[in-house]
Amino acid sequence: MVLLLQVIPNQRCFVKITKQYSHVIRTRLLHRAIVYEKEFKLRSRPPTDRTRDFIGPPDTASNLRPIIFRSDNVPPVEKRYHEKYENVMKWNQDFWANHNKNFTKKKEEYIEQTLKSKSKVEGENPTLTPGEMSVFYKQFLDENYRLHTQYNIEWYKKNISLLFPALQVAINRFVTKLKG
Repeated sequence: MVLLLQVIPNQRCFVKITKQYSHVIRTRLLHRAIVYEKEFKLRSRPPTDRTRDFIGPPDTASNLRPIIFRSDNVPPVEKRYHEKYENVMKWNQDFWANHNKNFTKKKEEYIEQTLKSKSKVEGENPTLTPGEMSVFYKQFLDENYRLHTQYNIEWYKKNISLLFPALQVAINRFVTKLKG
């Protein structure tokens, strides 16, 4: 039997598993994933040289990965583009941090309210089923439909406004490469 395992992001391992060695292979893959995770945590600090862009770990509030742009020897055209891009990222970060905070708050309220009503009926330690949680998710999406629509429209506008500055940067890099 051959399995495709996704143990480490962006790396696939093809493993031929036999009954004899399956536990050994699983143990090695788990160890490899743990080692990678430790290495990733060490590498998650921004580089000090700032000659390349840095994509950081996901933010705890918004789940978005921040981008720290390089600052060494950057032409003015690229600096302007980075400033505009950072403004869009900040707007996006703020939106999703607030949205996720609101989602978590409403979810906790729903769980608490539903568990209280269930405990009165059943009398034992109740839990919520995925079907009961889907009621909350649908309700939350319905309540925030307009907000999501407005966000998408604004997101498209902001991204389209970045196209011309990005084109200027690309042309500038191309011309610089030609000059050599």
